Amino acid sequence: MWNRMGLALLTLTIAAIMTGAFMLLNRPIERVLVHGEFSGAEQSKIQQALAPYTQQGILTVQLDDIRAGMEELPWAQNLTLRRVWPDTLEVNLRRAQPIAKWGDENYVSPYGRLLSMTEDYAGLPQFNVALASPIATLSQYRLLNQIFEREQLTLLELNQSPIGEWEVKLKSQKQQMEVFLGGEEVGERAHRFLKFYRRVLQPDNRQVAYVDARYPSGIAVRFADQDIDAELLAQHSWQKNELQEETQTMQVNMQPGRY
Repeated sequence: MWNRMGLALLTLTIAAIMTGAFMLLNRPIERVLVHGEFSGAEQSKIQQALAPYTQQGILTVQLDDIRAGMEELPWAQNLTLRRVWPDTLEVNLRRAQPIAKWGDENYVSPYGRLLSMTEDYAGLPQFNVALASPIATLSQYRLLNQIFEREQLTLLELNQSPIGEWEVKLKSQKQQMEVFLGGEEVGERAHRFLKFYRRVLQPDNRQVAYVDARYPSGIAVRFADQDIDAELLAQHSWQKNELQEETQTMQVNMQPGRY
């Protein structure tokens, strides 16, 4: 009987010592170190996300809960957390860099994720899209940008209408222009436009109002100095993957439409 009581007392003593040691080691979090480059507004958001966990024990704080709260920041990525005894929580975080503006308020990351940034980013391409997802739009942008940059054309805007047709705004060294590409064979039509631009528009010093590349075998262009009812239609045909210019015809009362 005394042996059992002694064993129980020893067990309680060890448990008390371990509890005391754990409480001694589990000191309140006094410092939070955040590594990364952030704006003042972003730092404020980070502080708000971390505030509920300060003063919790360094050993008992739930890192998964902190991670879940930090990942609600739409621009946060590559997050790592580490306990540094006796009283420090270390946070490593990178800010996602937007690649384009999405509508009026959001941005798009290089991975097609929508971002709500705390600051404005000037000089990015503008996406105004009615139907496509951010990932599909980004794929379309990369395809077209790869085509247009061959002639030093900067893609300023990528727009999709409610019926799914694509239109781009381009900037050359001389001017800006709108190009209608439609909803099908967009890449092929962009290649056709590029060859037309190289042969016809680039040597021409006139300002272009718009270019319509939705025709099955042609390109229509309206120059800014033309009457509203006059357009130049340049018809082309594909032969051995090369666009060969055939005719240039003046068309009357032709407006951009679906083709």
